[in-house]
Amino acid sequence: MRKKPSKARHANTDGMANHSKGRTTASLEKLEQAKDKLRQKVQSGALDTDFAEKGKRALPTENALCVSAGLGKYFLYGDAHKGKTDKALTEFLTEMLKELEKRKLARSRSKRVIDPELRKALDDYQRLADRANIWFRRMRDMSRELRVLKSASPPQIASLNEKILPASTRKTPIKQEEKSAKVVRLHPASDENKQP
Repeated sequence: MRKKPSKARHANTDGMANHSKGRTTASLEKLEQAKDKLRQKVQSGALDTDFAEKGKRALPTENALCVSAGLGKYFLYGDAHKGKTDKALTEFLTEMLKELEKRKLARSRSKRVIDPELRKALDDYQRLADRANIWFRRMRDMSRELRVLKSASPPQIASLNEKILPASTRKTPIKQEEKSAKVVRLHPASDENKQP
């Protein structure tokens, strides 16, 4: 026959049960506070830019939310929370994700409807940017061409002040017609063009 537990022992068990219920209640309150903070961030738009860049990774996971609440990262794996709390937390995060997607969609719609003055300013800016880009490309091409021209050997240009060499020093023979032709200098400083 089994002995009945004493009342003192039974009272001790009730105290432990009440204590664990108190800890669970306190933990759930901390989790609710973390959920409220996240809800405020989503509604204020603080996560909008992160959501646009990272997608759903901008939201914390269930375990990360527990850690931010000051609970252990395995809090949801406990027997008391495995069925209810983890599902409720997953539903909450899904709701926050839908809210972020609605905000993103509303922002994209509002971007389509732009004030006409702003649209004109944006178009003017785009034209200026296009012109600057064309100018930059032309300058770059001209710079390349100038570098090529500088590196090439310069052409040989004869001076106007050079004297005509006599026929005996020329390499090619002079034809009879050239001998009879009178050489006229166009240079104003030459003596032959002066009038007496």
